Order: sequence, then structure tokens, then C-alpha cells
Amino acid sequence: MSIRSIKEIKRYILAIIEEYSTNDLYTSDDEDINKRLIPLINIHYQMLFNQSENIKTKKIEVEIDNEMSRDEYKPYSLGSLCAKFLGIRVIKSDYKDIDYYFLNKKLYIKNNYEGLIEAQYKPYCEDLSDIPNDKLDETELDLDVNSVIVLCYHVASDVLKTDVGADYTAFDQKAAKVISALDITKNGVMGIVRPVKIYGGGL
Repeated sequence: MSIRSIKEIKRYILAIIEEYSTNDLYTSDDEDINKRLIPLINIHYQMLFNQSENIKTKKIEVEIDNEMSRDEYKPYSLGSLCAKFLGIRVIKSDYKDIDYYFLNKKLYIKNNYEGLIEAQYKPYCEDLSDIPNDKLDETELDLDVNSVIVLCYHVASDVLKTDVGADYTAFDQKAAKVISALDITKNGVMGIVRPVKIYGGGL
């Protein structure tokens, strides 16, 4: 199972703080820890995801609708997780110009154009609390591996900070060394937006 999966992330966190059950590496004998893991993972996932330049793409086959006027604009949805529209790239078309605008997660393309395009957008981070419990363990976080390791250490630190018997200061120092050694600024936490070929006028 991928290290990005919630199930494996829980195992890594419990291994870091040595709180896993003797019979199950994915749960703790401490029910309070079990209850806190997913909310803490969710919080740090949101923060790390929002620091990244995560770019999504969607290919759209644009066709002229003969039941619409050529001056009208036909809507194409980019999905509920679309946070910010970045632009489009024409993949294949015999048309030189494409007229479009973006509004409320939908790309509106003038009905005088045909071709295959690729829309690019920055997505919202998926909220783990919206995922059904029976599918949560198999869910994979949309982060690179180094960012997942950072998340595991941050969550482990938060768990230990509420344990009066834990030496979380020493743990924080160790976690800081691990995170520093990863040099996450060069490994995907902060990315580069590549230039795209854009036609028309996006809002």
C-alpha cells in the first residue's frame, strides 16, 4: 500500500511515537490517540497542500452545438474542487482562435470552436471529513512523498504535546532535523507553474 494512503500514514505516525498496538500496527491501544489521528492528519494535509503549487488539468473535447447560436457560450465544468482557473492549452484544433471566459468553476467557450483543449487549474484540498469511513484508509493524499513524511512528524508532534509524560521538546528537535534534511522546498512542497499556451480571454 502506498505511503500516501491514510492507512500507511497512521502506521508511520504510530511507529514514530511508539504507540501502535501489539496486535495491530495501524491503531493504538490508546483510544484518544485513535480518535485524534484523522482530524490532525486533515489539518496538516490542508496546510501542506495549500503551500504547494498543485496544478490539475482536464482535457475537454469541444464541439459546436448546432442547436445553439454561434454567438452563445457553452459551459464545461472543471469540477467542484476547482479553486482558481489558470488557463488553457490547445492540444488539437483546426481553428486559430478560441473565445472563452471562466465563472463559478465552469469554462464557457464560444460556440464557434471545435477541438481538444486542456484546462489548467489550482484545486481546493479535499476535506478528509467528507470521505466515508469505509473508504478513508485507502484514500491517498495528494502530496509528494517528502511532504507526507513532514506531515507524519507534525502530527506525531501534536499527539505527543498533549501527553504530559512525553518529552515532546526532544521529539520536536528530532522532527525539525528530519524535515530540514528533506529540504522540502526542492521536493515538491513549493513547485513551479510552467508557462502554458493561452488563447482567448480568461477571467
